[in-house]
Amino acid sequence: MTTHYLNSDDSKLIKLFQQTQQHKYFELLYSRYAVKVYSKCLYLLENDELAKDVTQDIFIKVFLNIHSFEYRSSFMTWLYAITHNCCMDQLRINQRMSYSRLKEGFDIPFEDYLREDRLDRIIEIFESLPTLNKKLLRLQYEEGLDQTEIAKLLKIKVGAVKMRQFRSRRKILKLFLQSLDDE
Repeated sequence: MTTHYLNSDDSKLIKLFQQTQQHKYFELLYSRYAVKVYSKCLYLLENDELAKDVTQDIFIKVFLNIHSFEYRSSFMTWLYAITHNCCMDQLRINQRMSYSRLKEGFDIPFEDYLREDRLDRIIEIFESLPTLNKKLLRLQYEEGLDQTEIAKLLKIKVGAVKMRQFRSRRKILKLFLQSLDDE
């Protein structure tokens, strides 16, 4: 591998990979970001083995889709979005599995069933939100990003982030309170 590519910026490496399909360019991107992606996965998933698996899945996804990278954002931003989405997908899968196991196998007191039903209802209401609104809330509450950072990441105005988050929280509360009245 030629050493002058070690100092190449990400865009140049991506273009070279897209043009030549030589794996050495992708390997450089992998070596730059694998630890960062793994660290983010470990932070979100809180499981070393799962974080390693998801990290590999992410780079496979990036490898298969790098031809669609459009340079509208930095490679790191694109990779971060893929990392975040893959981890959230994995958490949803784990959550569904744990809820189904909980419902199937354990003897739970009636009061806990009520709490679980309410939690299920909140999750159901949250999942009914538009995709962007869910993402805005997750970035703030799960990732700890502030509204300015979210706006930059998603390339929308801060005011739009604030308004969508406000309306989403209000909708969740309204629908949840209505579901309590129905009980």
